This record gives sequence, C-alpha cells and structure tokens, in this order.
Amino acid sequence: MKTNTIIASVIVLIIAAMVYNFIRIDRLEESAHDQQCRSDSERCTNQCEHTRDTSFAGIQLERTRVQFQLNLDLLQCMADNLGNQQA
Repeated sequence: MKTNTIIASVIVLIIAAMVYNFIRIDRLEESAHDQQCRSDSERCTNQCEHTRDTSFAGIQLERTRVQFQLNLDLLQCMADNLGNQQA
C-alpha cells in the first residue's frame, strides 16, 4: 500500500510539473508575441511618420516654389507696365 502511495505521489508531481512547464512556456511565447507586436507597431508608426514628414516637406517646397514664381511674374508684369497707367 505504501508503494502505491509513493507511485501515486510521484505521478501527481510529474503531472503538476508538466502542467507548470506548459503554462510557463505558453506565457513565454505570449510574451514574445506581445514584444513582436509592439516592435511591429513602433516600426509601422515610424514609417508613417517618416512618410508624413516627407510628404509635408515636399508640399512646403512646392508652395515655396509657386510663391516665388508668382512674385517673379508680378515683378515682371510691373516692369513691363511701368509708366502704363492702365495696367
């Protein structure tokens, strides 16, 4: 009877250890997955911010170019019509 109790206790301990290891491994995998998700999210956010900043800089550059051209055209118009009261 004592041998059966010892064997049963050992089996229970083995099962408990297996359950504990399974839960621990599952948590480690979940933690690694969470870290990967955070890394992917940060990379995506950085790419989006870079694209936004690049687009904004391009738009600002084009606005500056257009404004410069308009000022040149205005000066040319004023020079062409200097002394012309109807202009």
